[in-house]
Amino acid sequence: NRTLSLFASPWAPPAWMTETNSTTGNPKLSGVAGDETHQAWALYFSKFLTAYKEAGVDFWAVTAQNEPAGNTGAWQDLKFSAEEQRDFIKLDLGPRLEADHPDVQIMMLDDQRSHLPTWANTVLGDEEAAKYVDGVGVHWYAAVEDKRNLFGRLTETHDAFPDHFIMGTEACEGYLPWSQGPRLGDYTRGETYGHDILNDIENWAVGWTDWNIVLDMKGGPNWASNVVDAPIIADTDAGDTFYKQSMYYYLGHFSKFVPPGSKRIKVESQAPTLVAPMEATGFLTPDGSIVLVVLNRDLAGHKYYVDVPGRGFINMDVKAHSAATIVFNDAQ
Repeated sequence: NRTLSLFASPWAPPAWMTETNSTTGNPKLSGVAGDETHQAWALYFSKFLTAYKEAGVDFWAVTAQNEPAGNTGAWQDLKFSAEEQRDFIKLDLGPRLEADHPDVQIMMLDDQRSHLPTWANTVLGDEEAAKYVDGVGVHWYAAVEDKRNLFGRLTETHDAFPDHFIMGTEACEGYLPWSQGPRLGDYTRGETYGHDILNDIENWAVGWTDWNIVLDMKGGPNWASNVVDAPIIADTDAGDTFYKQSMYYYLGHFSKFVPPGSKRIKVESQAPTLVAPMEATGFLTPDGSIVLVVLNRDLAGHKYYVDVPGRGFINMDVKAHSAATIVFNDAQ
C-alpha cells in the first residue's frame, strides 16, 4: 500500500544535439553550457516532466545524466566531464527546473562510486551549481567495486557535503561478459545484493535501486545485447511462469521491513578474535519499531545475540550464507 516513488534518468538526447550526430559511442553535447543546444536539452527534461504530470504521473527527482563518465558506448549515453556536468547544472538544467518544476530534485553523477569524491568536489564545491543539486547518485557494478571496498568514498563524500543525500541509482547482477545474463537459483547474486545494500546504507546512502524489476529468460529484451539478471525472471514463452531469484528475497529483507521515512541507527557488531563480526545495519521506522538486518556471508553457520537496550534481547542461530531481519516492535 505504499505510494510508488519515481525518479528519471536520461541516457541520450536526440542525435542532432551531439557532436557526432549519434546517440551511441559516448557522444558529447555540441557547444558549451549555456548555449542553445544545452538550453534545448534542459528543456527536454522539463517537457518530459510536464507530459508525465499531465498524465497523472509525478517524479520526485531526475539525475543530470546516466553514467556521464561514459560506458562501453554500445548503447545510448551522453558523456560529460565533472566540470561539464557542473556547468550544465549551473547554467541550464538547474535554472530550467527551478522555473518549471521547483519540487523536482536533481541528482548529480549517477555513475560509479569510484568517481567519488572527485565529482562531488567539482560540482558541489561550486556554490552556484550546488544550490540546484539535492543529491548524489551512484552505481554499484559490485562484482568489481565491492572487492575494492569503495564504500568509504560515500562516507567521505557525505562528510564533505552533509546537506546532500547519496542514493544508489542503478545496480544489477549478470552484467560481466564471463557471467552474463540470468542464472536461475544462483544464491551468491542475492548475497552480493545484500552486501552492497547494507554497506551503502552504512555509508550514508538513503536508498538503493535495482536496474530491472523483471526480465525474460535471456535477460532481456535489450536491443544492444546487454542482457543481465533480475530479481524476477519471466518465462515469456510459457506466458504464465516466472521465477523469484535470490535477489528478490535479499531486497525484501530491506524493502519489506524498512519503509520510507525510516532512520538509520548505530549498530555495533562484535565477535571473538579471529572471527569476523556479522554485517549489520539498523533502522528506527516511522511507527517506532527497530529493524535490524544481519548478513552472514561466512562458509559456516554462527550463533549470535542481539541486544536492543529498552526493547529486548534475542539469540540467533543462523546458517552459512544467510540473511536475517529482526524487528523489535515499539510495544516491546
